Amino acid sequence: MYSLFKLLADNTLEIFFILNSIMNAFFIVSLTAENSYLERKKIIQKAIIVVTFSIFAFIFIGNFMLESLGVVFYAMQITGGILVCPSAYDMISGKASEDIGTDSSDVSLYPIGVPIIAGPGAFTTSLNLFKEATLFHEKLITIIAIFLGIFLTYLVLVFGAKIGNKIKKMHMRILSVFFGTILMALGVQFFINGARGFANEYINTKPRTLTYKQNNS
Repeated sequence: MYSLFKLLADNTLEIFFILNSIMNAFFIVSLTAENSYLERKKIIQKAIIVVTFSIFAFIFIGNFMLESLGVVFYAMQITGGILVCPSAYDMISGKASEDIGTDSSDVSLYPIGVPIIAGPGAFTTSLNLFKEATLFHEKLITIIAIFLGIFLTYLVLVFGAKIGNKIKKMHMRILSVFFGTILMALGVQFFINGARGFANEYINTKPRTLTYKQNNS
């Protein structure tokens, strides 16, 4: 029971961190400066629907396509680490806040839904967590964790939309550096797990091939 609860908590936090809700709340405020709080809340609600649909579409449809192409899980782990780390660096350096712009009047789909909230890192992280769960109940817990992570993100975004203009930029930078550091560590861990998986598979299969040849000589 404890291991299942830990899996739920760990996966929920990973999704919450990768969705970067605290920093994104200020992005949304800047993009909707002329909107009221209720209008911002509606935009966030629509964006969260887009995020939820996009993530689960990538998990199930994207996973099928990747398997059809012969892409192994270790490659997805390494890809996730590569994609997450630049986003984390942008959070730490403050560059992320400079890269947002839109020409659309409806920003809930783009750029708020995708790619601000759900970017490549969120997609690969969600897929990695789902594929790491080998048993049915583990996959079910992972799905619940993704929903919880998205729900926590929604709560933070709504709260941030209400108080965003009142928080000083210095405090926002501190939060951005803090969560960016955690996100960077997650990205590095993804990369390490993928590299270790490749190494273990190579090391474990090569001796068996040598033994087989020796037995037939």
